Amino acid sequence: VSIGVTDTAVVGVDPERVFVLCVNLSVNTIYLGYDSAVGSARGIILGANGGSYQVDVEEDFMLPTRALRALSTGAASNLYVITARRISRDRTGGARDAD
Repeated sequence: VSIGVTDTAVVGVDPERVFVLCVNLSVNTIYLGYDSAVGSARGIILGANGGSYQVDVEEDFMLPTRALRALSTGAASNLYVITARRISRDRTGGARDAD
């Protein structure tokens, strides 16, 4: 995801998401937050060149399901994002997405 100096959506609300990992690949500082008020005074700091943030349902309860926003101290800052969703089994034993 390319993050700029104004807040940008990283992931939207997803009640089936169980994991989020964000890694700052840029030379700029990135701030993450759970609303559009994200910034240097109100945000989770991801340091330049590898700062990361991870949430999962086992340790962080409902946080992975929430929308996540970000902004950066410089334009076009790369944020690497990995997410995982819950999988359930149908009655025949086959896996299916939890939609």
